[in-house]
Amino acid sequence: MSVRKRTWTTPKGETKEAWVVNYRDKARGGSRVQRTFHLKKEADAFVVDMKGEVRDGIHIARSKSVTVAQAGKEWIKTAELNVERATVANYQAVLTFHIVPFIGHEKLPDLTVPLVRAFEDKLREEGRSAAMVKRARSFLSMLLSDAMERGLATRNVARGLSSNRKRGKERQAERRAKGQTQGRGGYPDPRRGPCHHDERQRALAAGDPDGAVLRAAVVRTARAALGERGPG
Repeated sequence: MSVRKRTWTTPKGETKEAWVVNYRDKARGGSRVQRTFHLKKEADAFVVDMKGEVRDGIHIARSKSVTVAQAGKEWIKTAELNVERATVANYQAVLTFHIVPFIGHEKLPDLTVPLVRAFEDKLREEGRSAAMVKRARSFLSMLLSDAMERGLATRNVARGLSSNRKRGKERQAERRAKGQTQGRGGYPDPRRGPCHHDERQRALAAGDPDGAVLRAAVVRTARAALGERGPG
């Protein structure tokens, strides 16, 4: 089993490269098989997985592997025996409209973490909501777990992917929102947020927007915040 780099030039004059893994498939009588990857780390990871699977006796030859769509049909059969019909219908709908159109043609041994990430990105690009992207990934993980139990897959690359990844703008918005209601040390700031707004409205109604009533309100809010937080 070896990894080698392959380069070529397109008709447009662009230089392309890929990483090729050659190995012998015992299911084909020991004939040589070639797998191509875009990145060297993907090829290296495949070699490591392949050696481990052969050592543990769980390797599934690509020639005998099934696609995501085919494994999905088996997953639905399992669901029909174990869950309510409404749940099965939900599984089938997500499989049919949000999984198979994008990666249904992929064979299970070809699935990688980067490929699943690309699958999520494609769903977003096609207008799927964040909730639907999360559901599709979760159902894909369930599909792969079922395939592993059937001996159709050796790993679940969708399991453990973070569901809390957020874009930079989302994180910045959260930090801004948090900063609007907190002071130093993470303590709620009595001069910010809805509590102070309510107290200020009462002070305005009392005809003393900047005097003793408002100052007393701020003190009460601060004491309440510190009492909820407790001693540091």
